[in-house]
Amino acid sequence: MNSTNEKISDAEDIKEIKRRLNQIEQQMEISKKNKNKGSKKVLAMISAILIIFLLLFFIGIYQFISGGN
Repeated sequence: MNSTNEKISDAEDIKEIKRRLNQIEQQMEISKKNKNKGSKKVLAMISAILIIFLLLFFIGIYQFISGGN
C-alpha cells in the first residue's frame, strides 16, 4: 500500500514539475520577446544618431574644403 501511494505521489510530483517547467518556459519566451523589442529600439536610436553625426561631419569637411579656395 505504501509503495502505491509513493508511486502516485511521484507521478503527481512529476506532473507538477512539468507544469511548472512549461510555465517558466512561457515566461522566458515572453521576456525574450520584450527584450528584443527594447533592444531594437535602442539600436535604431543609436543608428539614427550615428547617421546624423556622420552626415554633419561630412558636411563640415565639404564646407572646410570649399572655403579654402
